[in-house]
Amino acid sequence: MSILVLLSILSFSPSSALDIDDPVTATQARQSEQTVVNIGPSDRQAELRIPGDIGENETLPLVVALHGFTEYPWYVYDYFRGVKSVDDNRHLLLTPTGTENSDGYFFWNGPPACCDFYNQNIDDVSYLSSLISTAIADYGADQNRVMLIGHSNGGFMSHRMACDAGNILHTIVNFAGATYGDFSNCSLTGYPNIVNVHGTNDSTIDYNGGQILGESYASSSDGAVYWADRSGCDGTSTQMGTMDLVDGDGYNETTQLQHLDCAQGNRVTHWRLSGIGHGPTFTDGSLINAAFDWAFNQHVEIEGCTDANATNYNENATVDDGSCEYPPPQVPGCVDYNATNYDENATVDDGSCEYPPPPV
Repeated sequence: MSILVLLSILSFSPSSALDIDDPVTATQARQSEQTVVNIGPSDRQAELRIPGDIGENETLPLVVALHGFTEYPWYVYDYFRGVKSVDDNRHLLLTPTGTENSDGYFFWNGPPACCDFYNQNIDDVSYLSSLISTAIADYGADQNRVMLIGHSNGGFMSHRMACDAGNILHTIVNFAGATYGDFSNCSLTGYPNIVNVHGTNDSTIDYNGGQILGESYASSSDGAVYWADRSGCDGTSTQMGTMDLVDGDGYNETTQLQHLDCAQGNRVTHWRLSGIGHGPTFTDGSLINAAFDWAFNQHVEIEGCTDANATNYNENATVDDGSCEYPPPQVPGCVDYNATNYDENATVDDGSCEYPPPPV
């Protein structure tokens, strides 16, 4: 397959999912009370939106929205309805832009399958990490509540960030992207929460995994299994419920499949969108709202021993399950077998040992 044919398949046009002429103008007009600043290097600035009512010493979650492989990176403003979410969910919103290639398409340098097709080798991990650091240091972003949400190539990039900068992330939400086909190439830098969201009828990035120019990417379910295995979660997912994310038509096309009891204290879930393709409509921000709620407002109890004095203490446990084990109690007494009152049951000497008088 030629690169030109590949570009036509992978590129995402906002007109296919959005019914607006200029999403930037539209969202800015609706959200005039938000504070908008540009951060980052002068040749690659990114827009940061802040709720207008943020308190002087208040910190809020930071959501980083990553566009797909496209000629129109601004589509991400209204695709996830992130700008509306700034006020609805009260968070900062960072919308960086990838690098333009020679064909005029903007891309992120994610896992090998997508989408640095001309080997430009852009260090997007450092770029995004620096933007996140600036938002935390200067604009009230909470360093413990950083969430990436990416579409297609942006989803690939969110997975690369989970591998290469996982220690600075709370959650990644990958929609219609994928992680490494060979997960051994995913560095271990932390254990962020993982939300894999994918439509079963996606003809651009195959729900069941595949290859792009010979580089493999994982299926949506396998990507979750990889992270579950790394995080010490249940290998088999548990259905947690269903919901209507697409079109708001009342049909619950989304099945939530979560890997429970993660030893590392994070959470891993796979949201399967039955019969859905690559660019559905998330009415009124349904995806970002559901993901934000899952990441920051829902809590899954982890059973284990919560007593730090026990030999099997689990620092990630939130509910004690009665499994705590303790070393045997210390028994004071004389532990010197040469003494006349040697106590074979004693475990700690209490200074009571007595000895026969020396021979005369």
